[in-house]
Amino acid sequence: MGCAVVMIFTDVYLNQMKSGALADYFEQFFGRIKFQLTIPDKIFRSEIEGVVASFLPDPPARMVEYAYSLALQRDGKLRTLFEDLVRADEWATKQNRKMQYDDLKLAVEWRKSGGLWPEE
Repeated sequence: MGCAVVMIFTDVYLNQMKSGALADYFEQFFGRIKFQLTIPDKIFRSEIEGVVASFLPDPPARMVEYAYSLALQRDGKLRTLFEDLVRADEWATKQNRKMQYDDLKLAVEWRKSGGLWPEE
């Protein structure tokens, strides 16, 4: 029996592993790689729809489009979108209801304001 190993690297670190000071050490791992998956830089709408649907099954199209526009921005992309969705979902849950489009918009506004509202 063997043990499956998944290694996830950025392009920079992968290049250092192949040609950097420790390339001889890391060579043993590259010789054992059976599958290499390069994750594209482009985020697909279908991926965003899946992320949003994990918070709100069958989300409205405008919510998916808004989330997709957020994921394409440079300020964190998918990671930031996920945090916005978590915050929006928490707010809706505290009000005993499902998250809605306006909750996501509010979470984004809150983040962009530095996490403070004028009355705070």
